[in-house]
Amino acid sequence: MRVSLDQVKEAVDEARGLTDDQLRVKAKSGRSRSYFIMDRQRPLPMKAIVRLAYIRADIKWDGPQSLAVANALRGTFDILHSVAEVEQERLDRQRENVERWKRDGKFRAALLDLFGSTCAISGCKVLDAIDASHILAVADEGDDDVTNGWIIRTDLHRLFDVWLMSIDPATGRVHMSPDCMDSYAEFNGRTVTLPKGAASLSDFAPHWAEFQKRNPA
Repeated sequence: MRVSLDQVKEAVDEARGLTDDQLRVKAKSGRSRSYFIMDRQRPLPMKAIVRLAYIRADIKWDGPQSLAVANALRGTFDILHSVAEVEQERLDRQRENVERWKRDGKFRAALLDLFGSTCAISGCKVLDAIDASHILAVADEGDDDVTNGWIIRTDLHRLFDVWLMSIDPATGRVHMSPDCMDSYAEFNGRTVTLPKGAASLSDFAPHWAEFQKRNPA
């Protein structure tokens, strides 16, 4: 980098009065995707700022390495490395997903054992065709305890999740939405089989209330 820190500071001062697009045009710079100079909570693209400093000083651009420039400016400016930030976020999400998969695996194994690997509605025992379903969704603060789950066939799980099917907590009977009756009438009115230690019928009350709102009689 052939410009001084003071010249970079002057470029930052000028950039404050420009939009990001105006800055890129004036600095003859493309869109920055890596390093940014944080100025009053605003991320200014480092390459554009340094190019602007070169232009202001009438120095021919020599394309200095971004990492070297960032290291030279760190003592004076707050430098944000977006690639590092994005990568850390990706790794955090990956770790969360791994933990989620582990919890889901334990949740499914416990429910399969409790329900005898059998769908509580259809009686299906094909492992690849049955799911461990949350009664109160995790997104709604439902937990992974077996008392918040049941084993149901995959297609029925999907219907349950979108309130096209529910369980009457007073009777334990399956109710299908009118939209599904052509294909799922055989399940309408069936009584669910819940083993000891599993969820109780009262746990279906919130889902049932929402089902009734979405499927008025």
